[in-house]
Amino acid sequence: MKILILNGNPDEGNVHFDKYLEELQSSLGETGHDVEIFLLREMDIQYCDGCHGCWLRTPGECLVSDHTQLIRKSFVNSDLVISASPIRMGFISSLLKKGKDKFIPLVLPFVRVENGEIHHKPRYDKYPLLGFILDKGLDGDNEDVEIISQIAERNAMQLGTHLSFVSLTSKEEGELADEINGL
Repeated sequence: MKILILNGNPDEGNVHFDKYLEELQSSLGETGHDVEIFLLREMDIQYCDGCHGCWLRTPGECLVSDHTQLIRKSFVNSDLVISASPIRMGFISSLLKKGKDKFIPLVLPFVRVENGEIHHKPRYDKYPLLGFILDKGLDGDNEDVEIISQIAERNAMQLGTHLSFVSLTSKEEGELADEINGL
């Protein structure tokens, strides 16, 4: 399985979080998965300004040239995409949010009604499964995890895929790798 991990840890001093993801990458690699980690804080990621140029002027591509072009390409070519973030003020880091906001080119501007709800039509035939790894740290609690999980489920629905898991860094890397192997 090709797995992409989006490391949304904005704090280079939080080595525990980065090490956790590196050990997960190693564990998954040992079982034959091709795992790539994008360390978002080291990438040029510009804010989405809501211009919708990715739908109207350059379909499928953001008008702003930054590293999210590489992220989106890897995203659509993956089988599983794991978003990872420490919880900050009750939500994912602003760094991860900024990167995920630039996923709008992955869907079409047209909508469909599904189960009584309006969702964007997919741009691609297949989207990867999604997962989330969160670190509660000192800021987070179970309610925050639940809110983030619900929003992640809604985002997955917009992409025509589903959220496979939400895990915390309190779970051993090997145990999480075993769960991922079972997907």
